[in-house]
Amino acid sequence: MEWVEQNTPCRFFIVDGYPDYHPEHPGGRPGGGRSLDNQVFSFDQLGHWADKIRNQSGPTPMTLSETASGGATEAPDPAQVTERLARHANGLGLALVGGLLKGCLDRGIGPQLEHQAVGLIIEDGRACGVRFDTPGDTREVRAARGVVLATGGFAWDPDRPPTPESCQPLGASSMDSSLRAMSCRRPPAWHTAGQEAPLARQSPLAELPGVRPLQVTD
Repeated sequence: MEWVEQNTPCRFFIVDGYPDYHPEHPGGRPGGGRSLDNQVFSFDQLGHWADKIRNQSGPTPMTLSETASGGATEAPDPAQVTERLARHANGLGLALVGGLLKGCLDRGIGPQLEHQAVGLIIEDGRACGVRFDTPGDTREVRAARGVVLATGGFAWDPDRPPTPESCQPLGASSMDSSLRAMSCRRPPAWHTAGQEAPLARQSPLAELPGVRPLQVTD
């Protein structure tokens, strides 16, 4: 995290009382202490790249700690929210994406848009590049040191049926073209047009001091 802060505008802090993800596993902390939030980031710093960031929910001028999910019991100060909106400052995931993108742009690293990964280039049993579909043609990009699949999320892909072996996260995600480009032992669940997204697979409930767990059924 120190490296990220030194090389990007991202600034992180611990969310007090926010439990670890999957706190039921050994070493998990139901009482929190390791979950991070990031400060708001102004998209004015991104220039024309600000319009390239996918955003389905609109402006988010607050941090996780300023929401009920992050433990807040009062709404953020309206004047502060207005000031953030004026400079297009976002929190939550948008702040993280914006800060990481700014770190790349500051070093002359520009993401290649409209490139959908459709396959890995394999030579001698090693992934050495990626094949992309672009609006004009198919392009191959060779990697000098390695290939990193980091598109994240599960796909809502109309070409693949949902499978019961894996879970579908709630809400729409990216097309996740990396999953097209590689073979997975356990295929993800895919969303098809006109179909409601199924509930995500439930994790075992973690017992929190003084908190009665809420049972959710279909």
